[in-house]
Amino acid sequence: MKAPAKNQLVEKFREHGVEPPSEYIWLLEHETLGFDDFSQLEPWQYCGLEEILPLSVRWPDAGIRQLLIPFAREQGSDDLACFEFEAGNAVRVWHIHYSLGKPVYVEFFKQYSSVWEWLHSVVNDAKVCFELRRDHGKEK
Repeated sequence: MKAPAKNQLVEKFREHGVEPPSEYIWLLEHETLGFDDFSQLEPWQYCGLEEILPLSVRWPDAGIRQLLIPFAREQGSDDLACFEFEAGNAVRVWHIHYSLGKPVYVEFFKQYSSVWEWLHSVVNDAKVCFELRRDHGKEK
């Protein structure tokens, strides 16, 4: 997938009346995550333009009351990282788990006070991914 331009991603958040956090923009500019499977800091990747949509709009029957807009997803799973917005500003990051497709439930897996705290968990996930591949290669 061709990475969307930074201004396109920012505009998608603005369409929903919010500003993406400056930390997110910095991470985009520095290509910290990729937009494709198996890209930098695998297993996480940025959400594409079509995914930057409030979860309450995407899944109106899931009972989500917060203004949660996804910005990253874990490939091969049904986990999303979302900004929670209050008064137009991002106040925290949520790692949520949902059932694939139209979710029957949304589970709030972990809350982070900042993008940086979430990024630490992403690095740990990348380490686990590396170790699994390394250990799997030894078995052959």
